[in-house]
Parts: sequence; C-alpha cells; structure tokens
Amino acid sequence: MKLGLGDELAEVGVPTGSMNFTDRFGGTILSLPRGRFAGYNWPQYSVHRGELQMLLLSAVRGRLGAGAVRTGLRLEDFEQYEAGPAGPAGVTVSLRDVRTGGHLKETAGVLVGADGIHSAVRARLHPGDGPLLWNGIRMWRGTAEGDPFLDGTTMIVARRAKRRRPATRGSRHRPPAVTTRSHAVPSPRSPVTRAGPPRRRLPGAVPPAG
Repeated sequence: MKLGLGDELAEVGVPTGSMNFTDRFGGTILSLPRGRFAGYNWPQYSVHRGELQMLLLSAVRGRLGAGAVRTGLRLEDFEQYEAGPAGPAGVTVSLRDVRTGGHLKETAGVLVGADGIHSAVRARLHPGDGPLLWNGIRMWRGTAEGDPFLDGTTMIVARRAKRRRPATRGSRHRPPAVTTRSHAVPSPRSPVTRAGPPRRRLPGAVPPAG
C-alpha cells in the first residue's frame, strides 16, 4: 500500500472477494469480483469504519507527533494571503474551542476543507450556493451479530439490506460476522410525506447513536 499501512489494514479488515446482489429469497441476481479478485493491484477491504479511523489516527500521530491531531475545535472562518515581503503564501484560520467557547487563530501553508457536510470552508468559498438540498429521506442503520456465511469474504446486498463479514484476525472482541441493516424512511420534516418509525427491528440490532 502506498501509505505503508497494508499490513495494519489487513489485521482489521477482510479482503472482500465478491459483492453479490440477491433477491429477498437469497437467489443471486449478479455477482461481481472485488479488489484483487477483479484484477486490481490492491485489495478491497470490508472494515469497521471506527477501526479504520483509529488506524489512520494512530498512523498520523506516529508520523507527525502526538499533537498533530487536535479535537474539539470548529473552523469558523479563514483568510488567504499571497506571497510577499512578509513571507510565503498561506492561510490563517479562525477556530472556536467547542468546550470552552474560546477563539484562536492558526496559520498554515494549506487548508483542506474537510469540515463536514455543513462546511464553513465551502460557505466561505461559495457564499451564493445557499443551503444544501435534502431529499427528505432519513437512513436508519443497525448491526447484529450472526454466523459467517458463504466463504466469509462476500458482501451481500439483498433488497435494502447490506451484509458483510468483518475481520476476526487480530481482533478477538468482534463476533464472527456482523449484519448491517439499512432502513430508509421519509422524515417527519420531509416535504414529501410523513412516516412513523421503522415497523420492525432486526433481532439483536444496535440502534444508532445520537
């Protein structure tokens, strides 16, 4: 891997061999090879998002230092400046500490606007775009433990459900398999229609946080 994290990723993920699309009875409609099984130079991994994030966080701190990642700060504004007698080109960002309410400024050579769906960077660069357009659909997801299926490296998309088998190597606390159920419902605030909560819950499902 070009990031040098191939071995670490292999410890927390499973190299997905195929993605199978099935009907609600389990009959295969289409099966597509994934990653190296499809001829690519790199594998495709099925991995828990939280474990992937922690792996990347550990790598950043290991390479850039423990203080390279600071949490609890919200970007509110920024100012770009060109190279000149005072110094090279760069950017100054205005940040707010969400825990204390305090404000601070930081200067850097580059600003990457990865500050979420309600990005202050985007609003600053494109002030005339207005609010985001929402289709009125809210997604509910839950997970439940289960037994491995097929060869243990297959992702199944069955109707509206996605099932995948995450890795067990080097991670003893995880179950043999996890089923992820996605349920899309119009929000009560949707201009399209109104709907109640999901009609039934997958046994053993974990409700989403927040």
